[in-house]
Amino acid sequence: DSDRANEEGYTGKGTVTAVLDTGLDVNHSAFANAPESPRYTLADVEEAVAGGELNAESEASALYKSEKIPFAYDYADLDLNVQPGSSTHGTHVASQGHGTHVSGSVGADCEEFTGVAPDTQIMMMKVFSDSESGASDSWILAALEDCVVLGVDTINMSLGSAGGFTSETG
Repeated sequence: DSDRANEEGYTGKGTVTAVLDTGLDVNHSAFANAPESPRYTLADVEEAVAGGELNAESEASALYKSEKIPFAYDYADLDLNVQPGSSTHGTHVASQGHGTHVSGSVGADCEEFTGVAPDTQIMMMKVFSDSESGASDSWILAALEDCVVLGVDTINMSLGSAGGFTSETG
């Protein structure tokens, strides 16, 4: 559909984008539409799980959320809950909706807005814990290793922390 393509005509058709971030609201309307020509199916995820090389430990049917989100795992808490948390660390409230926002910028496909690649599939690799502060190197590396095993096309890691001073001194 040409009205969904950017000026170069790119829609992300047949691609997979991994997002390493704070999590994803898998029920958000931006991710309800199946992409045109999805690259990953449940059978593909089953094959990856059967290969025994994934750091994500779960059944393929639990990792697979939909045609738009064929893989989602929480590498920080080692579970299937990739919903953004609401944890507060000290005086800093973690930007828990950041992963959903980034995923939407990449691959949203709904009436309200469209991402830069609405036909890409999103693999959510949650690397921020619901109970601990920050993203551990080991969680990030485990997610990156799974990106290689799964053969994703693009990896988005907009990971960061407060730089400089976080409070005024008197």
